[in-house]
Parts: sequence; C-alpha cells; structure tokens
Amino acid sequence: MNETMRLFVALPLADELVQRLGRLQSRLRADVPERAVVWTRPEQMHLTLVFLGEVAASRTPALRQALDRASRVWEPFELEVTGLGVFPQPRAPRVLWVGLQGGLEPLRRLQESVAAACMAFLEPAVAKRVLGGGQEFNPHLTLGRVRERLPGSTELVARAFKRWRFDEVLNWPVAEVHLLRSYLRPGGAVYESLATWPLNAGGKAGGEA
Repeated sequence: MNETMRLFVALPLADELVQRLGRLQSRLRADVPERAVVWTRPEQMHLTLVFLGEVAASRTPALRQALDRASRVWEPFELEVTGLGVFPQPRAPRVLWVGLQGGLEPLRRLQESVAAACMAFLEPAVAKRVLGGGQEFNPHLTLGRVRERLPGSTELVARAFKRWRFDEVLNWPVAEVHLLRSYLRPGGAVYESLATWPLNAGGKAGGEA
C-alpha cells in the first residue's frame, strides 16, 4: 500500500507577527474561560492557500515541480493584519479570526495559481468541493476555535466578542510559499515544512525545505 501524506500549501508568518498575534491571543484568552476556546499555537499560524488532503508520497516530486513553477513567477507583496471576526456569525461563533487587507489582489492571483498547480494532486473529495465551488478562498488567520460541546462556551464567547477590539495594523511581507505536511495528534495537528519556494525566484528552481 502506498504511503500517503496529508498536505497543504500555505504562507508562513514572520516571527514578529507571530509574537504580536500571540500577545493578542493572551489578551483575548484572559476574557473567556480557559476551556471555552481551543487556541491556535502562535508558531503554527499560517494562511492556507490550498488544502490537498491525502497525497501519495510517490507523487510529491511532481507536486513540488508544479508548485515551483506556480510560485516563482509572482512578485513579493505585503498584507496588513487587522480587525477581529468570527465564523459563522457573532451570535454563534465557532471560529475566531483576525482579518487581512492590503495586497489582497496579488494574494488572490497567487492563490489561484497555486490552486491550479495543485488540481491534479487533490484528494478526490477535496477536488469535488473545489470544482463545485464549495471551497471558496476567504483569507484570514485563525486565532482559535470555540468548544461547542462545552455547555455555555458559545454564549460566553459571543458576549466577549462584543467587547473585543483589534485596531492595530500589522504589516506582513509575503515572500515565500511553503508545502506543509500535517500530522494529526491527540493534542492537535503538528506541521512539518517539506519545501519552500521564494516568490520571484528569477527562474531558478526552488523547493528545498
């Protein structure tokens, strides 16, 4: 049986941005019961461009080549991280996130290029959602997920969200794309970077981790 790997393509965060978002999480965490939210570890925050699902290990060399071609033709750009939001709605929050603005158009073009490069490698169920328009790209950074099964957690977070503000604007220079492998562990997912491609590599082949 062929080995498979759970893969996704993402943009990593700069260390300073990770630290700033970690401090934001600490402020929000102090305003709700500890177990009400599963907080994303700051060092594992990223912006997912494409989730591929399970991919045969034997196909990863071809995937790397496709991502190399898709990434190196785009120029670096800047995003701005600001504003808090929730999915699906403030009265019943499930996901807490911080928003993005600034270079959204180059981000959209990069995402479309990467998605096209990944199409031939997507897990069938994922490909069906993508082709059917069920996997819309909605850029954000996840801060945490509400423990819906914990009685009262949704209501507590909904009330706290009305008080929360994040008006700072944090600069995020985007200069590289990562291929990551996700390991599902009892304590949460763990990510391993398999390859990195700089934007605008000038035609040079990249892809070394």
